[in-house]
Amino acid sequence: MPYCVGGGNQTSPGFCHTAFNLVPPWLVNTSHPEWFGGDPTATVPAGGQLCWGNASLIKFLIQRVKLFLRQPTVGAKHGAKIISISNNDAFRPTWCTRPSDAAIIAEEGSPMGPLLRAVNSVADAIKDEFPDVAISTLAYQHTMKPPRLTVPRPNVIVRLCVGYNSSYSQTSPSNSKFSSDLQTWSRLSQRIYVWDYTADFSDFGYMTPYPSWSFLAPNIRHLAAAQGAAPGSYAVRGLFSEGDDTSMYGDLQELRSYIITRVSWDPSPSGPAYETLRNEFISGFYGTTAEPYVLEYIELLTASAAKHGVIGPRKWEGRQPGLFASICQAYLTPEVIVRAGALVKAAIAVTAVSAPGSRYTDRVARTQLPVYLTVLGRWTEVRNFWKNRTSGYTEARNTRTVGISSAHTRDGGRGWAQPLPPWPFEDTFEAAFHTFAWCVRLNHSRFCDHAAARFCCNHSST
Repeated sequence: MPYCVGGGNQTSPGFCHTAFNLVPPWLVNTSHPEWFGGDPTATVPAGGQLCWGNASLIKFLIQRVKLFLRQPTVGAKHGAKIISISNNDAFRPTWCTRPSDAAIIAEEGSPMGPLLRAVNSVADAIKDEFPDVAISTLAYQHTMKPPRLTVPRPNVIVRLCVGYNSSYSQTSPSNSKFSSDLQTWSRLSQRIYVWDYTADFSDFGYMTPYPSWSFLAPNIRHLAAAQGAAPGSYAVRGLFSEGDDTSMYGDLQELRSYIITRVSWDPSPSGPAYETLRNEFISGFYGTTAEPYVLEYIELLTASAAKHGVIGPRKWEGRQPGLFASICQAYLTPEVIVRAGALVKAAIAVTAVSAPGSRYTDRVARTQLPVYLTVLGRWTEVRNFWKNRTSGYTEARNTRTVGISSAHTRDGGRGWAQPLPPWPFEDTFEAAFHTFAWCVRLNHSRFCDHAAARFCCNHSST
């Protein structure tokens, strides 16, 4: 964010995962191989993490942090209030196992021990010169578990990155470990920030249909309501909700962003009051004629997720359940894919009539991308399902022309009882992919040139 509008709270070396920005292995690895993790006998940073328990590394860290904070254009004098000292990201978490760290980990019962001790040392070293600056670190992956002995300094912020099943609410029994970790950290520090994940991170730029809408507001309300000094309460002082930050085509990403922002500002609306806020945005952003179809799309995906669940993905073993979903998730049944396609096509059609060439046209057209991604990746399966299911039916259409309405879609919890709508996609894989690529190019040309071409190579119509 530009400084002129209130930015500048975060300084170099970056927002998070700053270990190698602070201690560049390409500069110091040959002279200090003991600073880098992985194999204890290795002379290269194969493990991808620093050895935070090394005394000489901590001295170097202090020098580097002071160097960043003293920079005249981005440092503390220019408004920076937080500097990050945090472990690197890793698909398969590893940590330093050299003797300096191994002894601390055994004593603290967590790989967070060496990191937090190093962060505390830096915090102590800068507090006099930079009394308004806080050190931010990550309780993430292998460092989520709080240490037994070490407590964060008052000028240290611990950002707890959620390790729960993001397909369910934070209060779900399946997420009891996250609540336990948050309570423990809250006993150790009064400066806990929560890093939440609100989008799917798997297929091609956050595009998988991802029905987490029903948990966004309750999770924020839960964190806000559980503050205080009572046993079991939290000490959450900040929230970062990571959503679709790299594309323009996540599943109803604008609605997610609005819900997160609006409820973070005022967590009190719930029930009908919350639905009013949500519906006002849908109507204002997608248009009043598209609103009922967007709402029904949300209901369709939410009901299917409640029925089938969002479980650990097939191709991202070891990752957080729900966070890395995929187009093969159980809730994305062939029937749901077809019905979702019919809904978004109907929304596009009515918008083209009611508001041709308006700002709503592109916005509504963009809602079809997640459904197209899914059907293209599972073309033969979904196409054959529709042919088999519709071969004995006489198509029945309701007043919305898609054969679906929220009043008669479910049959006593036993599933979808109505005949399927007409096939909402093109007749061939190639034609459907052309529509997909055109819509992506309309919103983000670079995606079409790279990721969409890769998608076409990796998915076959047979």
